[in-house]
Amino acid sequence: METDRYFKTSWINQLLADLQADDTLEPHEKFQKLCDVLKDKVKKPAILLATDASIDRITRIFGLQTGNIDKNRWMLREERYDVPKRLEENLADFRRMRCRNTSEATGRLAVDLMLLACDSTLRDNHPEAFPNERPSSTSARASTPNASISTMAATIRPELDIGITVTDANGTKIHVKGRVDWGYGYGDRHSADMDTFLAAIEAKTREQFFQAEPQLLAYLAILREQRRQAGKTNCIMQGFFTDGNMYRFMIVSNDGEVMASDLYFIERPEHMKTVFNFIVTILESALKSTPTVAPTKPGLQRDNEIAHYEKIVWADAYGGEQYIGVDKSRVVDMPDFLD
Repeated sequence: METDRYFKTSWINQLLADLQADDTLEPHEKFQKLCDVLKDKVKKPAILLATDASIDRITRIFGLQTGNIDKNRWMLREERYDVPKRLEENLADFRRMRCRNTSEATGRLAVDLMLLACDSTLRDNHPEAFPNERPSSTSARASTPNASISTMAATIRPELDIGITVTDANGTKIHVKGRVDWGYGYGDRHSADMDTFLAAIEAKTREQFFQAEPQLLAYLAILREQRRQAGKTNCIMQGFFTDGNMYRFMIVSNDGEVMASDLYFIERPEHMKTVFNFIVTILESALKSTPTVAPTKPGLQRDNEIAHYEKIVWADAYGGEQYIGVDKSRVVDMPDFLD
């Protein structure tokens, strides 16, 4: 039935049994109670498109914390990677072409170039996370046949339809949905609603650039809630929005705090390196958030990186206090991994 998409039907048998055993109700009262419960259950949730969302509304629906979004800037701890010369040349060619065309489709070409270079750098530096691929000729380190430890490989996928049904603080069911321009995760296009995506990217024209901020927040909130409802250990979501030149990064933490970066312009060389490193670091840290695609070999280090993700991986990538309380002989307070 249509409503099976929104709730499981196993509760019906229990409800009927409870009504049958209730001696305080007359038959017609039992029937009325059954009708009332079913009417409430099958009521379809209201629909909210990500393109129509505001930051305030997404904050309320998903219970996020956005009070410090413009105060505590999200920053990299260090910039570890050099920008590939080929990327600089390709973007220079693109800028000359874009003088004649400022459409969103043209802007996406620049984003594709950036994502391709960032993904290549990630794969070159973590070949063990991509067991079915050969490292490129620019790989900084060689891999061995025994280095493959990931069960699946993470991939950047375009045009993903995502959505989630939640109940807000007022008890109202709302289905928030949209099509994210790019998603990063270990699922295919048809599993975008199954908690397998770890980052989101949104592109706009220069004129619509700031309209992308609430839209990206909606996508990050959807992906985070998918993992929360599935009981995943780490539900941090990262992403960015861009017009191909301007970039701003955003993160929703495990506890729902939202932070955003400064605004970067890749036409400035110093900003170009920051943006490149920011994207590689997002992809890299996302890999380490789940054992399904983690580049770290199975064992104590990987288990601790996942169990204490924010205090180990996050602190290493973005700064903050390092986790000190890890027993070297065993994993402490290890949750059950559901990835």
